[in-house]
Amino acid sequence: MSGALNWSKALKFVEGDRDLLRDVADAFFEECPDLVSRLRTSVEESDADGLQRAAHMLKSSLRTFGAEKGFELAEQLEEMGRQRQVNEAAPVFTTLQQEIEQVIEQLTAFVNDRKGSNFPSAMNHQD
Repeated sequence: MSGALNWSKALKFVEGDRDLLRDVADAFFEECPDLVSRLRTSVEESDADGLQRAAHMLKSSLRTFGAEKGFELAEQLEEMGRQRQVNEAAPVFTTLQQEIEQVIEQLTAFVNDRKGSNFPSAMNHQD
């Protein structure tokens, strides 16, 4: 379960409370599809303000889980919106979507594994 997420950072955010981290993950599962949809629409419609807002919100969520690459990509999209460079955003958005898929996959495994048997060792040492 290594990869897109930094479990140490994610646990630090919730002060080591795995149940709270599950709740935060559940909230991410609910909001993420809408944010990705907003990003897609903003890219397709060259909506710089919409791109900036949606990327900012997604960036904050990704930071919570220590998803560094996803955070950086969202930050790049946010800056593209700020600079009105929406015409350059499509490939960054595509890469961000792929990164988000990995984040969701890893968070889903975490949420579904209540026993903690499949947690990365970094998580097991933070009880």
